[in-house]
Amino acid sequence: MDILAQEYVDKLTELQEPIVGASFGKVHRAQEKGQELVVKVQRPGLKYFLDIDLKSLNVIAEYLQKIDPKSDCAKRDWVSINDECASVLYQEIDYAKEAYNTEQFQRTSNKWTTSKSQLYIGIWEYTTPQVLTMEYVPGIKINRIQASDQLGVARQRQTAVESYLEQILSHNFFHADPHPGNIVVTISMVED
Repeated sequence: MDILAQEYVDKLTELQEPIVGASFGKVHRAQEKGQELVVKVQRPGLKYFLDIDLKSLNVIAEYLQKIDPKSDCAKRDWVSINDECASVLYQEIDYAKEAYNTEQFQRTSNKWTTSKSQLYIGIWEYTTPQVLTMEYVPGIKINRIQASDQLGVARQRQTAVESYLEQILSHNFFHADPHPGNIVVTISMVED
């Protein structure tokens, strides 16, 4: 909450307690000028602790590089593997990059989406590498199958599968975090 308190608490008219927490941060609901928002806030000190952990893993990777007999003829480069993992983790904690990728996904998906899908829209005014602010999209989480079945969403499931194939095979840019917090079924998706 420190990052959010320092930068944004005065700007947001209503910030609620966290609705979910994860290893990298917490997610809050908020309102600004009547617009419902979702605010993802990075845990304070995350990058500092990640730096320490990755330095420790690098020491282990260097040690493995020296002692790995590679008797299976595999060409393993433990240091390169560690470096790649570190690079991905640093990208993962850059919420401004996540907002940019969301916009890129929006631009790409507008070219091929045939369903009434609604994507989260980033609010750049309240987004930094440590804080991601997006509009709130109400709906039923994709893992609540019985509730979504009552809405008759079988067609949307098929569309989702087709859209993932299109993302991967045609655009090489795809939604890589399809958990229930990121994908919901809305009433507008099932209305004709």
